[in-house]
Amino acid sequence: MLFNFSFYSLICVVFLVLFFKKDNRIAREGIVVYVFISVLWLWMVLVFREPVGDPWRYVLELNAIANLSFSELLSYDRVPLGFGLLNWLTALISTDSAFFYSMVYIFCVVPLYLAFRERFDRFDSAVLMMLYLLYPFYLSGLGNIFKQGIASGFMLWGLVCLLDREKQKTGKGLILLFSSVLFHSAFWISILAIMAWYLFFRKRQLGWVLWSLGVCMLIAMVGLNESIVAAFIPKDIVNDLGFGTYFDSEYLLRGSFIRLNYVSGFRLDFAFFTIIPLIVVLYVRKKTNSAVSDDIIKIYCLLSISYFLLCFIPYADRLAAFSWFLIPYLLYLSFSPSVLNGARNYLVTIAVASYALLMLDYNEEYFQWLPF
Repeated sequence: MLFNFSFYSLICVVFLVLFFKKDNRIAREGIVVYVFISVLWLWMVLVFREPVGDPWRYVLELNAIANLSFSELLSYDRVPLGFGLLNWLTALISTDSAFFYSMVYIFCVVPLYLAFRERFDRFDSAVLMMLYLLYPFYLSGLGNIFKQGIASGFMLWGLVCLLDREKQKTGKGLILLFSSVLFHSAFWISILAIMAWYLFFRKRQLGWVLWSLGVCMLIAMVGLNESIVAAFIPKDIVNDLGFGTYFDSEYLLRGSFIRLNYVSGFRLDFAFFTIIPLIVVLYVRKKTNSAVSDDIIKIYCLLSISYFLLCFIPYADRLAAFSWFLIPYLLYLSFSPSVLNGARNYLVTIAVASYALLMLDYNEEYFQWLPF
């Protein structure tokens, strides 16, 4: 553990040294190369490990899908169609776990990078990749929750295309959003968020969605959300969103699951983690000419609303991660170089430094294979 923490800390220090010299052309190009090397390093960490826990169950599913014909695959309902197709095509080449993890890693990382490239140049996209590499709600998708990891990248890419006021790509954005659903059915929530934004909140002031978020938080706090949701959404759909069918009974009894300490219902720490970045973004917009538009903030709020309305279901933290996934992008977009001089430097420094500390927590789960 100490070696891994020290090793990653060294990676962060070198990155920050290059980042603070970003006015130098060579340093900017160096960051792009360095982040690419970091992506390869994380690939090695996550891919060449013994299949255990969720990854092991994914490998079992891969072997089951490998024996299906294409017509059988289309009627196979144990996994979403897109993820099933990825499994099937992968199995045509190999069912080796390292190869399968590599394919999943590519489908996680590439859409995320392309989402950044829709808005930023190579340098800023590389910096954002570094901010996401060990962001806990991204790392869990890379190393453990494969379907959500892939779907999250497609979701962000689709949202960036739909909400870019300078050059909207509506068709492309919708295709990407629906692609996220093909990898994880819970991402219908992002489709519903876009529909609510377009049909109701798009032409209304930002205060409408902020008040809506506040009301939904209050409803969750007093415990009325379950009865309200039950009146509008069928129970079977709500149960599926709880990810309950994803875990088998044997896994639920293991110590590794018990240590996760899943707690359903309103959580004050989740509420703070959702609201504080929003407050920061709103403050920056008020004081400066930030590049963050009302639209992306509205979507963030709508995704957060979906969590507070559904926080009574098991594993609701994975729904909270829909909006949390946008946080690094939102903050980086807010702290543009033209405003709040040095704020982006502080953001990157604090984020990368905190990721090194998070290595201490994530080491046992993701990095135990390392032969040091």
